[in-house]
Amino acid sequence: MKRSALVLVACLAQTLFLILLNGCGAGTSIASDSGPISETAGMMSGKLHGGLNPIVGATVTLYVTANNGYGGAAVSAATATTDSNGGFTFVLPSNFSCPSGQFAYATSYSGNTGSNSTNNNSLLMIPIGACAANYSGQTYTGPFLWMNELTTVASAYALGNFMTIINSGSSPVVNISAPANNNSASPCISNGSTCATTAAGGLPHAFANALSLVNIATGQPNTTNSHSGVLPAAEINLLGSIMQACVNSSGVTGSNSATSNDGSSCGKLFSLTTPPYSGATTPATTLQAIIDLAKYPNPQIATWSSTCTAAGSGTTTSTSCLFGLATGVGAAYPSALASAPPDWALAVVYPKGAGAVTGAACSGTCPGLTYPYDLALDISDSVYVTNNNSSAQTWANVVAFAYDGTPLWSNAEDTINNNIKNIATDGIGHVITADNGHGTTAGANGQFIKVLNSTTGALLTTITAAQGYPYCVITDPFNNIWFGVAYPAVTNLYEISYTGTVSNIPQYSPVSFTSQPVAAQNLYQISIDQNLNVWAVGSTSTNAAAYMFPNTGTVAAPTYTGTLKSVSTTSATISGANYSVGMAPDGQGNAWMTTFSGLIQIQTSGSGNASALTAVAPVTVGDNGARFVEVDSARTVYVGDYANGTAVGGVVAYDTVHSLSLGVYKGCLLNGNACGTTSTNAAVYGGRGVAIDSSGDIWVGSSVTGALAEFIGTGAPTWPALSLANFSAPQ
Repeated sequence: MKRSALVLVACLAQTLFLILLNGCGAGTSIASDSGPISETAGMMSGKLHGGLNPIVGATVTLYVTANNGYGGAAVSAATATTDSNGGFTFVLPSNFSCPSGQFAYATSYSGNTGSNSTNNNSLLMIPIGACAANYSGQTYTGPFLWMNELTTVASAYALGNFMTIINSGSSPVVNISAPANNNSASPCISNGSTCATTAAGGLPHAFANALSLVNIATGQPNTTNSHSGVLPAAEINLLGSIMQACVNSSGVTGSNSATSNDGSSCGKLFSLTTPPYSGATTPATTLQAIIDLAKYPNPQIATWSSTCTAAGSGTTTSTSCLFGLATGVGAAYPSALASAPPDWALAVVYPKGAGAVTGAACSGTCPGLTYPYDLALDISDSVYVTNNNSSAQTWANVVAFAYDGTPLWSNAEDTINNNIKNIATDGIGHVITADNGHGTTAGANGQFIKVLNSTTGALLTTITAAQGYPYCVITDPFNNIWFGVAYPAVTNLYEISYTGTVSNIPQYSPVSFTSQPVAAQNLYQISIDQNLNVWAVGSTSTNAAAYMFPNTGTVAAPTYTGTLKSVSTTSATISGANYSVGMAPDGQGNAWMTTFSGLIQIQTSGSGNASALTAVAPVTVGDNGARFVEVDSARTVYVGDYANGTAVGGVVAYDTVHSLSLGVYKGCLLNGNACGTTSTNAAVYGGRGVAIDSSGDIWVGSSVTGALAEFIGTGAPTWPALSLANFSAPQ
């Protein structure tokens, strides 16, 4: 028998099995077409479902990504139409190409799921993955594809930063693309020898995230990844059920906006997911609605009418309206959350203990996550976490993970350098930590800057702080180390110049300045902006201040011959803004500082030694106890929300472009059939350090729960290595 005939027999057998199992026209949320299956050369097959029902007569399109910028034109490779069972087969054309370094994905548009008419608001998607892993020439070698709302949720959250939807012609065009310098299989910072161009791996990492969230052969969400990460499967099921209310309908019946809708399931979905800024476009397809929800997971309009058709006219919350779409359509995906989550962010949680390794260097086991404090990323999106045993800090170490949560290394418990606070990476393979110590004499009990090998965690060199207790640390594009100290004796902002490497050991030399930068407060976070000005936030128990040490030279040859600039929050008569441990520049010449009274913009005027700082009255964001600050390429400010360590925390978000507070992203860690709300089962509880990677994922350490959370696709793609001092999206 010919191979094509064997495939036909297999497909008929699968169809008969579905009919016997489900009855005519009704599928199941547990796919029976699990792959991989054999494919005829040049062909690839799949199934399309809306919840329990096959989608009939839909247009299915196969795409291949390209390096045409963010959301630029992708390649439409083939199309197919679904049959009465939702089945489809792509016949790949003779000129089909899926080049190494690019990725495949498929979408479905329109169709109907039974008694409803054709739904032109239904747009679903499935990630397929790397070309090299799924194609051999024109032969598809990947799994059978099961496309549904769940694969769409995974795609929208993980890949939305690289996607645009063009609603024109007979079918929407869904483009996924990235600049070449954010689509690297081997991310690298150009240093004249290792690589010629600085490049990140945002698009490959985003596809890996999508495929980690969902099994594309079964259409079901995964509950854990292969690296101990707990995945938000129940929340994905809930989002799928919400989508199904629209997909298994006839679509909209009238006009819809951010404040009103036509009462249809699709109309409600589109109103409730409209981005919250003025002039935002209301979604017109299910895929766009979930992309918008991923980017703005806290609905901003507080209340709706009881029918969820008019905003501000009742007491029903936006979250309840969205949740009601799921409960109104039956158990399409029965493993969904039984109650609404605190927000719609998808968090992958690496629990307490993750990252522990066994080896001779540890005399047993090097500790995993216990009490995470601060985070730093390198150009590969690897995550380095400062880790203590508890708030008492009797030992400390560093735990390292790859972009996908794979444990890289953990070093041994250090009971001498036992108060590691800040952490940074440089451009030549080093991780740098600041140890605040507990002694009274510099170097007596910690108080070191330590330089580690980023691949192994091995200690390469230790630099003793001449004065005070190192708390914050950063590196610049020339691999120089800058650090600030708490409880200073004389000077509290230092530079140590990188002078080269001898026998694999980096060499450094202290730098003296014309005017030594002496702050009036203890310094807690240090950053370097795009002009290579050095920023630091200082605080005492009664006062907080922002400091900027201006670059008086050029970006190519920086010098620091001027004086330290500062502004006190009390000088700006900002009530209650008397304590801060976090501040970061925004790439526009300003910085954002967090206090217990809110987020304060620090504006600059002038340049070089003529620079001056002004503090603007705070905007209210998040809860009390906000910690470290980072800013993404879209100029959204993110703050670790500690919530005083007594309530569920998360990540505070503030959109500086639209002057819009986006609330606190808390995510969901399943506890029973609901989201955990205690110090032992919440996704984030005691949030401190934050970091944004090249895919737009936001990482936050949770000190009280001892966990590390990754919010998928909620931020914007950003250069992950702060040493680059580049605040734009990777290009």
